[in-house]
Amino acid sequence: MMGAIIDRVLFRRLEGRGTAAYIVASLGLLVALQSVAILIYGGNTRVVDAIFPITSYRVFDVAVGIDQTFVVLIAIASSLLLMGFFRFTRLGLQTRAVVSGPDAHQHDRCERVARDHVLLDARRVVRRAGRGAVRAVPRPRRTPPDAAGGRPRSEPRPSAG
Repeated sequence: MMGAIIDRVLFRRLEGRGTAAYIVASLGLLVALQSVAILIYGGNTRVVDAIFPITSYRVFDVAVGIDQTFVVLIAIASSLLLMGFFRFTRLGLQTRAVVSGPDAHQHDRCERVARDHVLLDARRVVRRAGRGAVRAVPRPRRTPPDAAGGRPRSEPRPSAG
């Protein structure tokens, strides 16, 4: 309810203005809401009881809290549920179609091509690492001076992959 009011009262008036206007309005809203919270609840720190157990267990000599484990499991489960919703339900597919627009098929194709290139590059790096040929930054190669008698140019080495 509060989000709808803020959208109608504040952000609708900013339509057509630059990005800086939205950023300044958002920061101003953040400061204003914090000030209202301090006026209502006071500036003292409030203690809230934990909703998960606060005990911990050890993994490789590292103390891991059960609450941290629950948060990670909830995040993974939520991600999988959202992925399933957007891929396999009618409403999820309709939402993706509206967001992606008429060029959605081109976007999906570009995504697949980019993913395939990343996997191919990762395989190349692993293969080169096995041969001991991986360097963090390729060294520039010196080329002879140009025909006008200028200084030699530095050019990156062509990749061997």
